[in-house]
Amino acid sequence: MTRSLIKLTVGLIMFLTAAAGLIRAQPYADEDLRAFLTPPEDCAPPCFMGIRPGVTTSGAAMRILQNHPWVNQPPVITRSVYDRRTFIIQWQWSGGQPTPIDTRWDGTISITQNLVQNVRVRTTLQLGNVWLTLGGTHQGVALFSLDRPRHRNTTYIAVYPNEALLVRSPTAWRIARHEFWSAYVELETTNAETIAYFGSYPYPMPCRWVCRS
Repeated sequence: MTRSLIKLTVGLIMFLTAAAGLIRAQPYADEDLRAFLTPPEDCAPPCFMGIRPGVTTSGAAMRILQNHPWVNQPPVITRSVYDRRTFIIQWQWSGGQPTPIDTRWDGTISITQNLVQNVRVRTTLQLGNVWLTLGGTHQGVALFSLDRPRHRNTTYIAVYPNEALLVRSPTAWRIARHEFWSAYVELETTNAETIAYFGSYPYPMPCRWVCRS
């Protein structure tokens, strides 16, 4: 290979690398997705579907759901199997909900002492979509499940305090970086105490503990 060809090749590689970095630096332009992930202007965070964890009572939440266009049937109330003091409101989706919601899973609300604690919905969004839309976060945790050593799982919880939002992404224990970013997420709009608790930890990036190439 001639010296001029080497210079041309090196220059091309540098140009492509710089271009790729510039593309990654551009803000994610999907305004519909941003609107879905952030509370509306007339409902201060935490807020989802007009329900505000830490503020909305169970009765008010039921009334909102019964008249909400995203809800298919009257919601159902059950007692949590993990905490007998907590009640769970569940509902099915009507078809009018935003596209990112995974309708195979019911929406859920946790109620303690007659007050909404959180609203949780499964989505078809990947963690990378959320990261590009809301920006990176340095707050969050990784929770390990060690009860079955051959099938260990990890749930990463990214904390977005301004949106009062927890972004949960369950993955396998041993994971590649591309699998980390492509994991589907569950969104939890939650109360200030929960945000403060999970937000007090530094968010672990992939391969901090166990990773495969």
